Amino acid sequence: MNPERNDAALRLTGMNTLASAAIRPAAIAGLAGLATLASVTALIAWGATPAHRATSRDSRQRTVTLPCTTTVHGVVEGPGSLTATWLPSGYHLEREPEPSSAPPTSTYMKAAGQPDAPRIMLSSSHQAGPLTGADGGAGTGTPVRIQGHEGLIENGPPAPQLVGVYWKPSKTYLVSVVGYRVSRTIVVRVAQHARFAGPSIMTLPVTPGRIVASQAAIAAAERATGAHWRHAAAKLTSWTEVAAVAMRALTPRTQQILATPPGLAASPWRPVWVVLLTGPAAAAAAPTVVVLDAASGQVEDSIHVRGPWFAALTDRGQASRGCPGGSRARLPFGVLTRDEDEYPFDSGPLVSHAKWYAQYVLSTVPAVNTADPGLYGGCIQVNCSIDQLVWVTIATVRADPGTTLACPPGSVSVPGGYKPKQVKEYYSVSVPDSVHVGCGPVPAPIAALRDLAPPASSSAREN
Repeated sequence: MNPERNDAALRLTGMNTLASAAIRPAAIAGLAGLATLASVTALIAWGATPAHRATSRDSRQRTVTLPCTTTVHGVVEGPGSLTATWLPSGYHLEREPEPSSAPPTSTYMKAAGQPDAPRIMLSSSHQAGPLTGADGGAGTGTPVRIQGHEGLIENGPPAPQLVGVYWKPSKTYLVSVVGYRVSRTIVVRVAQHARFAGPSIMTLPVTPGRIVASQAAIAAAERATGAHWRHAAAKLTSWTEVAAVAMRALTPRTQQILATPPGLAASPWRPVWVVLLTGPAAAAAAPTVVVLDAASGQVEDSIHVRGPWFAALTDRGQASRGCPGGSRARLPFGVLTRDEDEYPFDSGPLVSHAKWYAQYVLSTVPAVNTADPGLYGGCIQVNCSIDQLVWVTIATVRADPGTTLACPPGSVSVPGGYKPKQVKEYYSVSVPDSVHVGCGPVPAPIAALRDLAPPASSSAREN
């Protein structure tokens, strides 16, 4: 990407990265001092500013404008599909695939619910090069023709219960059908009848357009709950942002998954009203968050994730000077704002005699991949040729004068017998689902990443 391009001309993409941008890898918590939420408050204690109760239920639509001097436009990979049009008797879809995921996958099981049941797994990945024996993992394979394309079939040690067929329906995708405890003949036949459609490119909305008024959204949310509430607050955002911010209130102990509402699954980036209802008249009614389609006012879902995350959610419908979300650039719906990406952070690393510095940079996957190719592990699940928007966390831990730090820190797994180095500082660079730790200062290519959404104030945090 040419760093001299004007922000208004940028075309940015990548919902997989965007949707998960707020959920950093667990390793970064120890490396950069990002601890989990210590304690969560009840919904009723959230810091949202209550909306005044509606005296009339006005359902008229209005157009919201968000005044910003700089705008970053974006596109995303829309939903693709990968399905089996032929299956042996007794096989059923294990679960509905996430429509917004790219590249698509699907799994079919026999006797669902049994832990070791036979299954047929269809998957796709980004693959720009030619088909090779390494694509199946075994390094070798027997040539086979799949739907008119050259393919490979692999089975035998080290996984004798697996049979895999691999082929490329286009220059940019690799598709596979892998059977577990399934015969080679069946796997090949499923592959011959598999139907694949690669993700399309869809434009992210920069402004919400015509939407229902906030008071109409509050009224619809209250009707959906069937209860009367003393306080209500509505924010204009997207499901992508709701899921990313709310997931931070969840802990591994809750084993809770914030599933995408069916009506938003194909386009989780479109504008929604999120209404927080607190202070129920009936003591048995718990505080509730209702999600509504902003254009129609239709209720899409209600969620019950406790914690202060609603207060951290950016309200893109709030009229204010500058840009909502803590930066000087207006970002499209479906992209985390700076404030949302930075929430939450703690008082520093879990090491003594050191200071922690964190910087949050909005960049693109190609730019990050050029600066640090290891972060995307070969660009299989992320298309590194498309300008996908991604938030990058760059953290540095520096020892106090006269002291040193062990690198890598104890939170990083190392081979047995390995002795950490003693250094003055170490760094970590993280993007969703990937983190890189280095002993020493931040490398120049990472430090030189252009920030597409410059902060309204200081660009780094120190603790």
